[in-house]
Formats: sequence, C-alpha cells, structure tokens
Amino acid sequence: MCKLIRAGITVLFLLCCNHALADLNITGNVASHFSDNANQEPEDSADEFQQSFGMGLQYTHESKRYVADLDYVLTHSRFLKDEFQNETNFTGVGSVNYHLLPTNFDWFASYERDLFLNSSNVANTPSNRSSQTLFSTGPRYHYEFTNSTMMELGATYSESINGSAIGSDSSRASTDISFTHQVNPITTLNVGFTYVDVLEFEGGEEYVQRNYHFGAQRLLKNGQLNVNVGYNQVDRELTDDVSDRSFDISFEHRVFNNVVELRALNEVTDSTVGLSVRDLIDSGFDNIETNFSAVDIVKRRRYEFSISRNVIDRATISFFAYLDEEDFVTQEQDEEDRGASISIDFAVNSAVAAEFMVGREYTEYLSQPSFGENETTFYDLEFNWAHTTKMTSSYEISFTERVNQIRPASDYEEIEVRVALNYQFL
Repeated sequence: MCKLIRAGITVLFLLCCNHALADLNITGNVASHFSDNANQEPEDSADEFQQSFGMGLQYTHESKRYVADLDYVLTHSRFLKDEFQNETNFTGVGSVNYHLLPTNFDWFASYERDLFLNSSNVANTPSNRSSQTLFSTGPRYHYEFTNSTMMELGATYSESINGSAIGSDSSRASTDISFTHQVNPITTLNVGFTYVDVLEFEGGEEYVQRNYHFGAQRLLKNGQLNVNVGYNQVDRELTDDVSDRSFDISFEHRVFNNVVELRALNEVTDSTVGLSVRDLIDSGFDNIETNFSAVDIVKRRRYEFSISRNVIDRATISFFAYLDEEDFVTQEQDEEDRGASISIDFAVNSAVAAEFMVGREYTEYLSQPSFGENETTFYDLEFNWAHTTKMTSSYEISFTERVNQIRPASDYEEIEVRVALNYQFL
C-alpha cells in the first residue's frame, strides 16, 4: 500500500509538471533539536541531538473539464548521538482532490503518516513511539435541489497500517449521506447518516457502526455557533454492543479586543484510527496520540476554552484550558487529561515576533490508580523571524518538569532547544 501511495503521488506530480508552474509551490525546511534529558529519566539523563528535513508541495490546476488540487508534506528525522542513534522516522500528510466540471462529482485521496505513544504511562521517547499510516480514498457527489437545499453522498475506503509490533492494522469501508438547507443568510440546518463497516481488524473483532446526526450553524453579529448532535451505535461480533450520544459544539465570539472560543465534543471512535479531533484550539501542549496500539472502542469527551485579548497594538495575551476523557470499553487504558496555559505574543517589528508560554497539565490513569497522577509544568520561549518573503526561521527554548507523587521514577526535568529554517523555492 505504501508503494502504491508513493507511485500515485509521483504520477500526479509528473502530470502537474505538464502544466504551468505558476500553480506550483514547493517549500523546504531543516531543523535541529537538542535535549539534555532525551530519555526523560529522574537520574542519569542523556543529552541528544535530532536533525529533521522536510519538503512541501502544493499544486492547483483548473481547466474546463476538472479542478485538481494536490497537497503533500513529508518530514524525515534522525537522532545523531548514542542514546537513540539510528532511530529515524518519516511523517507526512497529503491529499489529492479531483472535481469534474460541470458535474458535481469529486474523487479524493488522502495519506497521513504520524507518530503515537505505545503507552502514555511511559516516557515520551523514541523507543515508546510508533508510526501509523492511514490511507483513505473515495468518491463524493453533490446535488442541489434548489439554491438553498442540497444533498451530499459519499463513500470511503480506509486502510490503517500500524508500525508497532504490538499494534493492529485495519481496513474499513464507509458511506454517508447528508442534506443541508439554508434557512436564511445566517442560519443553516443539516441532517445525515453515516455507516461504517470494519472489513478487517487484525487482532480484534470486526464491527459495524451507525451514526445519526443533526446540526445547525448560525452566524452571529461578531462570531459563529455550530451545533451537531447525534447517536452512535456500534454492533460488535463477539462482545457487547456499544452505544452513546454524540455531539460537537463550537462557539466563537469577538467583542472589543477579546476573542472567545469554546468547544465541546463527545464521540465513539476506534482506537487504531485515532481521535477525530487531534489539534487543540490554542495551546502549547504536546497533543501526540496515546494508547492507540490497543484494540478497542473508545468513548471520548473533550471540552476546550480559549480567550485572547490585544492588550496593546503589538501584544496579545491568551488563556487556554481543556479537559479530555478517554473511556476504553474493554482495555484498562482509561485516562483523564486536563490542563491550562497562558501565553503572550509580541510583534517586535514587521519581521520578528516573540511568544512566551507557561502551562500545566495533569494526567490521571483512571483504570490504573497505582500509576498515580502526572503533573507536568512547562515554560516556552519562541522567536520567529521573516528574513525575506521566502525565507523564515524560528528559535525556541523550553523547560519541562514532571512530578508523580506515587511513582517518583516517572519524574524528570528537561531543557530543549529547537532551531528551524524554512524556504519557499517556488
């Protein structure tokens, strides 16, 4: 599958090059990372250097027959010293979309290769990280009944490949249908149904998932409100079925110099695919996925709050807080994460910007009380410099401290330094 993905991307790139290069953007980056405690140990810490190289490609072509979009980013990292010497990893994300004209038919393909932790109660080191590759493709069809009412029908095939020896590969097919109606210029309603059939689940049982959902979006005077509610039903072959309500609510409001954002999410997902929302609204927390080597159904709840304010023309202060709960139906991997951070952004001039952030995070292992609770505090200072319109660089230094009252062996302190250079070739 990986060879097929690389071959497809190469063919698409060659096809793109037959057209005007004005629609092509190529970027490159190189970065260095130093840590004085790469193994995150309370004693006998070992320093380590990590070198990363990355390349990005964006291409858009429009003709009378179709619109094609290609977006791909690939990063290679390797460690240079003895502690994790020869440890390397590739991460990347890419997407291709073809829209046939004048019909409303699309075909998409997406590729993602990322890292996750084999176990969240072990240090976040290369030996505890594994890769996961997710490939998805399928058609979508849009049909407009009227100017204000439309239907969207889609089908997707997905294959997940786990790089860990203890992980599980899976493949699945899904279909979805939704109807959208614009009530007025500021209000839109939608209703839909999604059906997922797990075709193959290495090391686990197959299942069928159904999701019914209803949503509303409304533009406010100085913001936006999105509300989606539904019901999830998971029918498993061998063990008990799982059902739960689902909701995804987001709110954004701007008033005077303040921007307020809220997010509430409740979902049922498959632990080998990853959670549907991976990026926090605005924080400095390392949001790497955890526990996704375990084969299970996960009930997940997340609540986020963010507020930022322009205190002077060039400075912005922000506060962020979140609560995340993961309830594994079968495995003893339940966790609760909660944290908060405060950051100050300051534009020194039109080319240089600085950010200082301090935050604290708590991780509680609900189904394994003997692991105690991790209390992690971090301080981070970062500078970004736009040398030219095509070249930028960043410089970052951070300090992290973790304390666990029950398991002192998991305590550690770490200083990290990062330097990166980015350049746009085309």
